[in-house]
Amino acid sequence: MAKVSPKVSTAAKPAKKNPAESYGKHPGGAPRTVTPPKDELQKLGEDMVEWFLNNAEADHFTEYYSIHKGILRKDWNSLREKPEFTPYYEKCRNIILKRLKAGSVKEGIAHRYLSLVDTELRDHERSIKIEDAEIKAKENMPFSEADVDKFKLMMSQLHKLQS
Repeated sequence: MAKVSPKVSTAAKPAKKNPAESYGKHPGGAPRTVTPPKDELQKLGEDMVEWFLNNAEADHFTEYYSIHKGILRKDWNSLREKPEFTPYYEKCRNIILKRLKAGSVKEGIAHRYLSLVDTELRDHERSIKIEDAEIKAKENMPFSEADVDKFKLMMSQLHKLQS
């Protein structure tokens, strides 16, 4: 008996698609959206407030959106700026702030979180840093402003003489 060799196809195999190329693309070509409808945003906000009220040890949003809900950080950042969700976010931020100020969170950690949660404190600290930088810049200036003006005038006159 003669051996029959299997047929080998010489046709090119179709190239496999790279999954990274199609990530985030809707099959119909429409861009992908992560924002839920308004009523779902409100339900999510209500759930978040309830969750923070019922979890006395919760001291930051990451616990809620990442661990409890499985929401990615970039999606969370988008959600918290939506007008339907912002009031709930603000309320929870104030719940956290109240806990931080009451001392129910360890002192070292609470101090670090305060500027994240308390916008007035953050703005105040930022203005102090700006004032300090301005004072330091003036102190480090090797010449007075009058000296700089005299130098500019002299350079201007030299430039005119050379022209």
